[in-house]
Amino acid sequence: MKIRIRILVILFLTILIAGGAALVVSRTVSKSIVEQQIYRHLEAVAQSRAKSVEAFLELEKETIGQLSGSTVIRQLLLANAGDEDYARRFNDAQERLRRTARIGRYTYAVFVL
Repeated sequence: MKIRIRILVILFLTILIAGGAALVVSRTVSKSIVEQQIYRHLEAVAQSRAKSVEAFLELEKETIGQLSGSTVIRQLLLANAGDEDYARRFNDAQERLRRTARIGRYTYAVFVL
């Protein structure tokens, strides 16, 4: 083989090997960057969901606190089952619980929005 052809083959192989190595390094670095971005995004989403759950639980805790201080519920709990107005107190307490559940559903819908 002529020297010129040998030099061209060596140069071609060198460029081919260097290009392949550059592609491998570039792919590895790009993959690492994409993985880091995905992990950051997932972490942000998880924190957002955690805050949403905390807010929901606080809302429910407040609702339960209001119900526990309700005079209608308290009157039902203090009444004896044999009292004359026990049925009325029971119905009042049920209606209070229904209204609270209905309001809670609407409040949660607004909270989600």
